[in-house]
Amino acid sequence: MDKKKPLVSFMLGGPGCGKGTQCDFVIKENPNIVHLSAGELLREEMATGSDVSKLIDEYIKDGKIVPVKITCGLLKKAMEKAGWEKKEFIVDGYPRNQDNLDGWNDIIGDSVITVSYTHLTLPTILLVQISVVAVSLKKKEQ
Repeated sequence: MDKKKPLVSFMLGGPGCGKGTQCDFVIKENPNIVHLSAGELLREEMATGSDVSKLIDEYIKDGKIVPVKITCGLLKKAMEKAGWEKKEFIVDGYPRNQDNLDGWNDIIGDSVITVSYTHLTLPTILLVQISVVAVSLKKKEQ
């Protein structure tokens, strides 16, 4: 790729551990960084009704991880839309496993400079409490 390679950092961790909150703090201090949420990109694609959106929906309903090519494609598209050659990105919620990381490296890795991986953790009891509250709130919404 001729264009300047963007810098990419990853914010990892389980549901509710504060990935988005930490990304917000980073962006507040560094407004030139673009925050991309893998989950948000998947939800936005699902809302389009495309063939890909139907596939994403099936994987999520089955509790499976969306195929690497789809998620990497959405991330790359979002990076290009934001201005590939001028930007720094922080990606939250991706990669989720070794297959995701290998896919990122195969599909996008040579086109970017990966600068960091930050993994947030919470005590197990807190994660359980967050999950219970989330399930309770979801039931109330239905």
